[in-house]
Amino acid sequence: MKNILYKILLPIYLFTLTVVGCKDDNGIDSLPESVPLTMTVNSKSFVMGERLKINFAVDGEGLSANEDFDIYLSAKSGDKDQSGLFENFPKMVTFSKGEKSLQVDIPVNSNITSGAIVDVSAFVRGYKVTGATQTITVSDYYRVALSLKGSSDKVVKEGESFILVATVPVAVAEEVIVTITPKEGEEKWYQNLPTSITIPAGSKSAESTSASILPDGKYTGNVDLTLLLQTISTRYPLMDESITLKMNDMDTPLGTSLQDERWVYDNPNIPFMSTANKTAIQNWYTKELKGIKEGDPHPNSQLAANNWKFYNALEFHKIPVCAVENVANNTFIAQGLAAQNTVGTQGVAGVDLNKYSTVTDDGFLKSWTMKIPTNASGGGSGPRQYGNAAFYSCKGIYKPGFARILPGVRVETRARLRGRKKGFNMAIWLMGTANRSWPLVGEVDILENPAGTDTDNDAHQTLHMGSVDRNPSSMNMITKMDDWNIYWFEWVDDKTVKMGINGETTLTVTEATSGLPAGEWPFNRTMNPDGLYYILTQAPANNWALGSVIPENWDEGFASLNNYIADRDKDAIPRLEIDWVRFYINKSKSDYLQGVSGVSNHTFY
Repeated sequence: MKNILYKILLPIYLFTLTVVGCKDDNGIDSLPESVPLTMTVNSKSFVMGERLKINFAVDGEGLSANEDFDIYLSAKSGDKDQSGLFENFPKMVTFSKGEKSLQVDIPVNSNITSGAIVDVSAFVRGYKVTGATQTITVSDYYRVALSLKGSSDKVVKEGESFILVATVPVAVAEEVIVTITPKEGEEKWYQNLPTSITIPAGSKSAESTSASILPDGKYTGNVDLTLLLQTISTRYPLMDESITLKMNDMDTPLGTSLQDERWVYDNPNIPFMSTANKTAIQNWYTKELKGIKEGDPHPNSQLAANNWKFYNALEFHKIPVCAVENVANNTFIAQGLAAQNTVGTQGVAGVDLNKYSTVTDDGFLKSWTMKIPTNASGGGSGPRQYGNAAFYSCKGIYKPGFARILPGVRVETRARLRGRKKGFNMAIWLMGTANRSWPLVGEVDILENPAGTDTDNDAHQTLHMGSVDRNPSSMNMITKMDDWNIYWFEWVDDKTVKMGINGETTLTVTEATSGLPAGEWPFNRTMNPDGLYYILTQAPANNWALGSVIPENWDEGFASLNNYIADRDKDAIPRLEIDWVRFYINKSKSDYLQGVSGVSNHTFY
C-alpha cells in the first residue's frame, strides 16, 4: 500500500461568555461562568491500530467545570468526512460539571489503505480553549524515507561525496535494514556506494557511509541517477522504492558572463565559515567549506584586483548563532534579518517569519507564500488572505545591523526564484535610511521579477532617486532564474554606483550622468549618512506583473495548497530562496565606517 502522509489540524472556533453575579433583578439565576480550557494530543503521528487521545483540561489552579458542556468533534479533508479513519469516531463528548479533565480515546482504524489529510475540529460553545490547533500524522504504516544529507533537492556534483539518510517518524521497535542497488547500467558512476543502511532498534534514523560520484573527465550534461531500495521489514515498509540523485556535471562549459555565476566564484556552492563558528559549522556541514575573515581579498582575482575585501556575510548555517528553531511551526528562523512588516509589504499577505520562512538543512534561507489567512503586523492590522515572509537588515542600530551599506561597499546575493510565481514581484532591494521622502531618499532595486507568467524570467535592475523619480534601469532575461544566480550592487564611491548579475555589469550610474538637480544625488554620505538598508520581499498580487486590474484567478496553481504542514514544501508553492548575502569593502574599515555609530559585531557566517 502506497502511503500518503496526512496531517490533522485541530482548529477550534470559540467564543467566550462570562456572566457574573447570583441573580438578576428579576430573581433569575445567572449562567454558570465558563472556565479556560486547554487541548493536547498524545502524539504527533499515528498508524493503524494505534490510539489518538485528545485531552481537554481546565486551565487554572483549583478550577473545575461549573456545568456540563458538550464538545463537538469532526474529522474532514476539506468538505469530505474522514471520520472513517478512526473506529467509532465521536461526534460529541460531554465534559462533566466538577471535573478538571476529559480524555477522548479514539482508536485509529486497523484497515487503512491510504489515509487522508484531516482537519479535526472541536467546537465548544461559550468556552475559550488554548492549544486548540494540533497537528498529527495518520497513515497505514510508519514508513522509511531515504534522503540525501544536506540537499533537499537531492543534488550531488560529479566528483563530490554524499551520504544517504534513512528516517522513520518514530523510534523503531526492531532493526530495519534498507538495501541499496544502483539502477542497471549506472554502477559506473559510484565509488564506495553502500549496499545497505541499518536503522537500529530504538532509533529514528541512520546514515550511510560516505560514497562519491566518479568524475568522467568530459562534458556529458547533468544526469539523473536512480538507486533502487528494498526492505524485508513488514512493520516499517519503504516510503518509496527508489531515490533519484541529480548529478551535476563538473565539466559543464562556462556560460556567458550574464548567465553563469562562476564568473564570480569558481564554486559558488561552497559556504563561507568564520573562525568563531568553525567548530559548530563543521559539526553540521559535511561538504567543503571556505574559511574567510575580515580583510581577506575577494576570491575572484579581478574583483580582488579592484580592491574588494571581505567584510561580513549571512551564510544561513543551520547552527544556533545563525538559525533559531521555532518548534511550533517546525522552522528555523534566520538571524541577522528582521521582519519587513510594513504596509507596502503586506498589501494582500501578512508577514510571519516564524511560519513562512526557514533555514534549510542545505544551509539556505527559504521563504514562501501560501493562501492561508495571516494577520498583518507592524505596518498593518487585521487578517490578509495570504501569508508570506519579508525581511530587512543593515538598518543602523537595529538588531540586524551587522553591516552598513555605505560608499565603498559591494553587496552580493545568491538567489533563486521558484514555484508558481505568476503575479509576484520577488525582489532584492535597498532603501535609504535618511529621514527624507521617497524617492529623494534613494532606492536600489538589485532584482525585481514582475512575473506575468510562471516562466517570466525578466530581471529588472533600477535606481529611484530625486524629487521627480529619475529611474535609470536595465532589464535582462535570465535563462534559469529558478537556479542560483548572483545579483550584486556596488556603491563604488560618493559619485558612482553599479549593479550586475553574475559576471556582468548591467548598469552604471554616476552623479554626473544621473540628470538630477544639484543636491539630489542620494548616494553619498551627505544625503544618506547612515547608508542604505537591505530588503527581501515577494510582493504577491503585484500590479506591475498582473496589470491595474488583478484577475480573480491570479493565484491558480498554488491557492489550493493551503494545508500548512502538508503543502508548504510542494514544488508549486511560490518561494524566494537565498543561499548567502556577502559584503565586501574597497577601503580600510575605519574609512568605510567613518562617522558611523552603532555598528554591531554580529557574526552570522
